[in-house]
Amino acid sequence: MGFAEELDEVSTRYTEALRCGDFEAAAAFYTHDAEIFVAAGTILRGREAIQQSFEIMISEAREVGRTFEGLITLWYDQSGDSASAIQMVEDGSLTLMIALRRDEQAKWLIAREVFVAA
Repeated sequence: MGFAEELDEVSTRYTEALRCGDFEAAAAFYTHDAEIFVAAGTILRGREAIQQSFEIMISEAREVGRTFEGLITLWYDQSGDSASAIQMVEDGSLTLMIALRRDEQAKWLIAREVFVAA
C-alpha cells in the first residue's frame, strides 16, 4: 500500500472517530507531543489538550447543525518516515496542513497541524 492509500485510510478512521464522538480515539491519531495551531495564535499541545478541544469544537459545531463528513486530500508528499499533506473538510469550511511521522509500529501519526478557516 502506498502513502496515498495509507493517508486515505487514516483520514477515514479519524473522521469516523470524530463523527461518532470518540474523541479519545481521534486524539490517538496524533503523536504524544503533537501541536495544533488554531485561530488567533492558539496552540494546542499534546493528546490530552487535543482531545479536550475536539470535545468542545464538535459539540459547538453540532449545536449549529454542522457535521464533519470527511476530508479531501489536496496535496501530499512523503519521504521515508515523514510526510506532509494539505486536506480540506468536505464542506470546504476548513483546510488542514499536516505534518506526519511514523511511530515505532510504522503507524502514521499527526505531529503538527494548522487549521485555516475558509
